[in-house]
Amino acid sequence: MQWDGTGVLTTWIDPTSETAFDSMARCVVDQYSGYQPLPNFNISGVQTQGENIADNGGIQAAYKAFQAYRELYGPDPVLPDGVYQYYSHDQLFFLSFAQAWCQTPDSPKGVEHQL
Repeated sequence: MQWDGTGVLTTWIDPTSETAFDSMARCVVDQYSGYQPLPNFNISGVQTQGENIADNGGIQAAYKAFQAYRELYGPDPVLPDGVYQYYSHDQLFFLSFAQAWCQTPDSPKGVEHQL
């Protein structure tokens, strides 16, 4: 059972789709549970699965939109920069996604709490 679009707990997904979603979710849980960003500290893939699934879905949708834009209008010009001019458009797309997470590092306890 899941919450539907009106906030009611109900069975709204057909069994085949539910099985496929559960399989995908298990894969994401297992993947993130294997990450150890700090010594002796693993991510809890179960606890973070909603955000992980949403983030992965978002980046996939954005990348498909980026590809569709490029198909319609062609590639953007090469950046006039001594470093970035050597990156492909795809590489720059993913670098820009990573840039969203750049910030001053928290204290070790703050990082652990956030994870």
